Amino acid sequence: MQKILFSAAEFCTEFVYVLQPDFDKNLYLFDKKLKTYYSDWSSHTAQMTSYDFFRICKRLREGGTIKDFVIFKAHPIRRSSDPRIHPIDSPINQHEYDRSKHPVKPMHIRLKDVYENIGLLLILKDDFSADDSLKKICRGGKVIYDSRNIKNI
Repeated sequence: MQKILFSAAEFCTEFVYVLQPDFDKNLYLFDKKLKTYYSDWSSHTAQMTSYDFFRICKRLREGGTIKDFVIFKAHPIRRSSDPRIHPIDSPINQHEYDRSKHPVKPMHIRLKDVYENIGLLLILKDDFSADDSLKKICRGGKVIYDSRNIKNI
């Protein structure tokens, strides 16, 4: 993933935007006998966590490839009844939960800090308006790390 982000930053002039499934809460969901529909997609080989992205972005920033970066979560999942949530024993490579073809799941569990997506905004130049972009792309989510607020990482 580092090579991909490096190449994207070298090619672009203002920013790089990445949005992918969020894998940070797999253990939390597993403890509840749940998973996201994409947790075990066989073709999704880049199961990056927020810490994985942080380590890569920190290296890119220290090497001068990027100016700053923001890691954020988008599209919250608040309850186990959400169709993006499956029971742990649901088959692999599924999409939205369908009670007519998937195993029974508990529908009443409130979920904490579970999001469908994790995103990155790599800032490549000082005068890029990152805050305006974040308002548009974060969509009900939250910023979990912003290197502009912490200059000595």
